[in-house]
Amino acid sequence: MSTTKKFKMFSTLFILNLFVYFLLQSIMISSEYNFLLNFEKEIPLIPPFIWVYHTLIPIIALTSIFIIKKLKLFYKCFFAYLIATLILSIFYVIFPSHYPRPVIDVHSISTFILDLTYYIDGANSTFPSSHVTFSFVMLLYAMRCDLLNNTYGKFMYCLWFMLICMSTIFLKQHYILDVVAGIFAGYLCVKITDKFYPYFEKCVDE
Repeated sequence: MSTTKKFKMFSTLFILNLFVYFLLQSIMISSEYNFLLNFEKEIPLIPPFIWVYHTLIPIIALTSIFIIKKLKLFYKCFFAYLIATLILSIFYVIFPSHYPRPVIDVHSISTFILDLTYYIDGANSTFPSSHVTFSFVMLLYAMRCDLLNNTYGKFMYCLWFMLICMSTIFLKQHYILDVVAGIFAGYLCVKITDKFYPYFEKCVDE
């Protein structure tokens, strides 16, 4: 498959995901669940983590388009993202949650970008964390790439995933429960894709 076709497929998926996410954000007028644990209140806000937080889309795009060379693995990754979009949307409707965000004192580039992120990305529908879900799907499929068939490459992706998880907590974007649920959701998406991929493959061939 050409890089151009991969880019078009990923771009379509990205636009679809944004559309569904912000549509749900606009129609979900109530947030009934608060999963904040007492000790989480003591976790500090660390604005520089915003730089890690916003690596999600670039890393997923670059990995999907350029690192994942095998067509079957690319399609599996693509379908896992579709399933993740569906599963996350269902959870956001069933468990409408809200994270009580702090007021940001804008005094640096990091705090400015964080404040802008808060403005664009509403605090509703946090469970599970989409950042954690999509990054874990990426991690699991990246582990299968021939180009990453070495300890260093796998370590870097594991480190990136852990930093993404930390960023969602230290930026006060998600509860710890959201992170745990995101890992489980990502794993579930990969298992579903692996199990039903032969049926997906037939749809692609047709």
